[in-house]
Amino acid sequence: YKMIPYEMGDAVVKVEYSPIYTMTAGEKANYEIAIEQKVNRWLAQIAGCEDDYSKVKKAYDLIIQNTTYDSDSKENQNIVSVFVNGSSVCQGYAEAFQYLCKHAGIDNILVTGTAQSKGTMQPHAWNLVKMDGNYYQFDITWGEPNYTVDENRKNQVKWEVSYKYFGVTDKEMKKNHKVDLDFPLPECTKCDDNYFIKEGNY
Repeated sequence: YKMIPYEMGDAVVKVEYSPIYTMTAGEKANYEIAIEQKVNRWLAQIAGCEDDYSKVKKAYDLIIQNTTYDSDSKENQNIVSVFVNGSSVCQGYAEAFQYLCKHAGIDNILVTGTAQSKGTMQPHAWNLVKMDGNYYQFDITWGEPNYTVDENRKNQVKWEVSYKYFGVTDKEMKKNHKVDLDFPLPECTKCDDNYFIKEGNY
């Protein structure tokens, strides 16, 4: 979108938003078909899971194992980047995780704010996911090992998954994440479905 603020003196008295299309109708239709095909293949794998935890873990693994973190990836602010292009940034990861969980019958919320990266707070997106009646914090982008590699990509890692931010509490997440929303979110205080506790690796 394009935003035009109108000011009177030092005060903004009006803000006008205008939509800007990022693709043609034909491109949109092609992307929708490609996304539906990929999501249906992944949902077929998730369908074999018996409980919420297993479904969420399968969705988490599928996205990370099939996506590379790349700040230059095309369409990286939406699900196209993950489901079609296989490379994205935090917004794409979080939106794809939200989309896949939703279609697997798992309630979840996309959260935006800032997170500490390389010593500074930077814009970031992550998720709150409901498992077995309780919400948990997830940062799927930080589950992607390539998120932290050096910029010249010498040490790029493939097909490994980190679970440090899989099902954590608000207390843990607030150490390096700050929400920028102005409405209350569900509390995340339980540890039962945290990866390390659930897998007996705590």
